[in-house]
Amino acid sequence: MRSRWVALTVIVVAQLCALSVWFSASAVLPSLQEEWGLSVDQGWVVTVSVQLGFACGATVSALLGLADRYNPKRIFMVASIASGVFNGLLIFSSTLELALVLRFLTGFVLAGVYPIAIKLVSLWFQSFRSISIGILIAGLTLGSALPYLLLGFQTDLLWQTTILISSVLAIIAGLALFVLLPTKETKASSSKFSFRNIHYVVRNRKVMYANYGYWFHMWELYAMWTWLPFFLMASFTNSDSSYSYFIAFVAIGIFGGMGSFLGGVWAERMGKVRFTIIAMTTSSICAILIGLTFQQHPLLTALVAIIWGASIIADSGQFSALVSDYASPEYVGTALTMQLGVGFLLTAVSIYLVSVFVPVIGWGAVFLIISIGPLLGVFAMLRLEKMTQST
Repeated sequence: MRSRWVALTVIVVAQLCALSVWFSASAVLPSLQEEWGLSVDQGWVVTVSVQLGFACGATVSALLGLADRYNPKRIFMVASIASGVFNGLLIFSSTLELALVLRFLTGFVLAGVYPIAIKLVSLWFQSFRSISIGILIAGLTLGSALPYLLLGFQTDLLWQTTILISSVLAIIAGLALFVLLPTKETKASSSKFSFRNIHYVVRNRKVMYANYGYWFHMWELYAMWTWLPFFLMASFTNSDSSYSYFIAFVAIGIFGGMGSFLGGVWAERMGKVRFTIIAMTTSSICAILIGLTFQQHPLLTALVAIIWGASIIADSGQFSALVSDYASPEYVGTALTMQLGVGFLLTAVSIYLVSVFVPVIGWGAVFLIISIGPLLGVFAMLRLEKMTQST
């Protein structure tokens, strides 16, 4: 019993450090735009390229069945080191084209970090899986927000330093997990991705409603994680930018992590579908309200941001669990890959759309675009709840 919680600690801490490269370039984007002479649209393509890389990496990994053919510890180590290297090479880049390639490759290899971490946790936890996955996603939120913490402490930090720190953390994470985590015997899975199984996924209404919920959830999630610090900087006109970065870290990292853990606990008690409805309702309300606090009292804006940060991620682990519950074993791999791939493609769209509409409608209204996601997600999950109650 004790050994699996030690194993969870190793996995979570390693994932936290490895995923610090995800938003490292986004956090220093103003510096990159100034140094490289990038327009707003060009700058945010740097962020979008990571999402596209991850979606492609996850699909390729599933097609090749990497997680089932090779030791997941070794995959995590190689992917973490590669992500640190690709991220670190950004320091030597001076053109947008090279930066896009490096960010795409960073996202591509990160598909060997987060999904593999989920597999490792699942190997160690046959029971308490919702809680353990919730803790793992808490590590995801902390790792993703880590660059904002670095800039919160020192806004005049060179962008190269932020990139370097996150790269070193990723490399250390891969090596540490491989050395410290005991090897867990695995059985070959029969649920690999197959294009032939897609029609079975589409015909399963319960699986598709769970997918719809996840896709609409993702429409909001990464756009919020990307843009919240810059919304806060525009809102807190009388404060140093370090305050905005720090509040973003607290909302996304600290309270997001707490929301992930508590979400796993509450989902076990009240049911996965019901909990996703509550979480997405709360996050959609926050997405609507935070625009109304723009350039109002900073404490009010911070409070809404914190509630939003906790609620937006709290249900994230439940959608894959629902697909696993409702999909037949022979095509659950296809269903999960489809869910993940489409979800991250949608994040690229929503992140980019916010960049397009900020100059048009302003910060006070732009988050209404992403609030549509959880509202539609609630509708999908209500339909799923109705279906499960009638069967």
